[in-house]
Amino acid sequence: NPWFMDAWVSPRHSETSPVEQVLTGYFSAGKAIELEATGDQFRRKQILEHHYLSALELDLIRASGLDPEDLDGRRYHAMYLAIRFADNTSTPLAIETGLGDWQITGGSIAQTRTSTTLSRAPDGSVNVTESDGITDTWTLSSGQPDSGRLYLDMGSSSDAQITKALGAGTPQGDLLAFSLDDSPMGDGMLIAIPQAATAAPVAGQYRLQGFALGMNPDSNHLRHFDKASLVINSDTTATLYPRTLEVRHSVAEQTLSLPQAVDTAPLQLNYARAGNGRVTFSSDSLLLEGFTSGDGTPFYLLLRNTESDEQQRGLVLATPVP
Repeated sequence: NPWFMDAWVSPRHSETSPVEQVLTGYFSAGKAIELEATGDQFRRKQILEHHYLSALELDLIRASGLDPEDLDGRRYHAMYLAIRFADNTSTPLAIETGLGDWQITGGSIAQTRTSTTLSRAPDGSVNVTESDGITDTWTLSSGQPDSGRLYLDMGSSSDAQITKALGAGTPQGDLLAFSLDDSPMGDGMLIAIPQAATAAPVAGQYRLQGFALGMNPDSNHLRHFDKASLVINSDTTATLYPRTLEVRHSVAEQTLSLPQAVDTAPLQLNYARAGNGRVTFSSDSLLLEGFTSGDGTPFYLLLRNTESDEQQRGLVLATPVP
């Protein structure tokens, strides 16, 4: 596996304090091989499947003493990307992304969000649906004592099934992250950070990590950002250097291409800063939308891109270059 883990390590508060965050992106490859039993041994037969993986990890310190009550009264930005697979339905594959705001009161999260769903129908057609002004009430609770573990209850006590997302938070609640497993949105990742008191930075160089998933009627497309970068030039402009590793799956032929390194031309973006750390980077076909907590901290961004007849959705982190 010739690809390397590419991580950002958060600055320490002092020389003796521990590192609280390690944000990691990496690409991996493998194959499934059929085995045949011969006596007490196994012999290799044909290759059943090649698979390629773009991974995004948020590793947080075990936060001793973190309690949901400590977050009472705080407002957060939140985003997620989740995938749903289903057999014998009108929507066998769907990718949902969402962006919203949290108000935490007594462990209860009042949420307002927007969402976009990219889906493939059984006939191969690709559809996009958008929803605005979605409101939810979720419950935040703690896991093991002194571990920093957190749970999101994505339902109410009256529901027959309450979905819990398992996650963790840093000691001061500066980053909350959850793994979505059979959630109402699907399987994926949810990230939340406190809303910033100031606007986002107007200059800086950032390393881009993450992935984009694309669909058109004929193929599925994985893009892994590898040594890509984002440069903020001013309070209105930025430049994206989109280096990627890419794999395509042909739906009709059921074939999978080998990973290809793609180094495209720099892309000039419009940069807009809203209040509380919200940002957008945009061109004619690309939209990066998300938030940051201030200078020297990562940007958490949802990706939306339209290339010819292909729709792409993704989740990327822009981490500061020292």
